[in-house]
Amino acid sequence: MIDSDRTIEYLSDDDLNMLISNTENEPQVNAPSYIERNVLSIIETGERRKILSFRLYCARVGFAVAVSILFVCIVPFIPSLKTNILSNEYVTEESIASKEDVLASRPVKTKQEIMKEVNDYGYFEKTEISIRSHIDDLLK
Repeated sequence: MIDSDRTIEYLSDDDLNMLISNTENEPQVNAPSYIERNVLSIIETGERRKILSFRLYCARVGFAVAVSILFVCIVPFIPSLKTNILSNEYVTEESIASKEDVLASRPVKTKQEIMKEVNDYGYFEKTEISIRSHIDDLLK
């Protein structure tokens, strides 16, 4: 259905005057039958488009799920990817540092020290300069 078929024509002067007089004289007036047909066809066309777009969306999601399941099943059998995955024989509990070891290797500030540092004059300017230098380093 093309857009010119979907347009609802205006009432002629005679039809409009008849509709006005019928509305004023009668308690309930029916709309012309062709208007109802046109409105219903527009609604049906919109519903068909929604159903079609939903079906296409479901097909895309189903395809994405199928591909992801395929990758999960195939990736363990690709030799070039196995070298990047750590196996259990290389990971031991001794190689994993504990929380205490990590915190002991560098100084940790208390809440009061951090609050004092943030409230000092020029903190935000220093922070801005630091952030800009990191961004410049990344863009080089």
